[in-house]
Amino acid sequence: MNKKIVSGLAIAAAATLALGVVATSPASAAAKKSVTLAFQGPLTGGDAQLGQDQIPGAIYAIALYNAKNPAVKVELIKADSQCDGTVAANIAPGVAANKAVIGVIGTSCSGEARNSFPAYRAGGLTMVAPSASAVSLTDPKAPDRGFPIFPRVVAHDGFQAPALVRYATKGVTSPKIYLVDDQTTYGAGLIKYAMAP
Repeated sequence: MNKKIVSGLAIAAAATLALGVVATSPASAAAKKSVTLAFQGPLTGGDAQLGQDQIPGAIYAIALYNAKNPAVKVELIKADSQCDGTVAANIAPGVAANKAVIGVIGTSCSGEARNSFPAYRAGGLTMVAPSASAVSLTDPKAPDRGFPIFPRVVAHDGFQAPALVRYATKGVTSPKIYLVDDQTTYGAGLIKYAMAP
């Protein structure tokens, strides 16, 4: 995914959660308050570049928010789930148990999101994911959907794949399409929807 797009989505996610702080904070300017957002995503491992591209956007958005809103300071903690659902299932309960955390920027990958939903749902924490794109995450019929804690802020695979096909074949007379699947969860989702009629 384009680095500028990923960073922009991370900024949007952080800003969305930070604005929620304003909506839930007391109007008293005299009361200084500190709250924490958690970034959960791959900071190490094979997909670390995705998280390393997203975290600066979150840090920047929080810095902008803090500069304009001195009554409520937003801090950031990092939870490295390595784009791995099993790792995410193990670290999400710890993040959810942290009473200072009011929301989660992440996860970066769909498997992480699915396995984090139970802990964050139980903790009442909203997740704003800059790149998790599996259709089921917000499909009302899917048993593993993130409702009510997971609003979608990026196009899901069912939109991304057909858009990629249209872009690749635009202006081509009688195009022939060959799909190469890298066997990742993300790639498999795209292939499924790219092949759909």
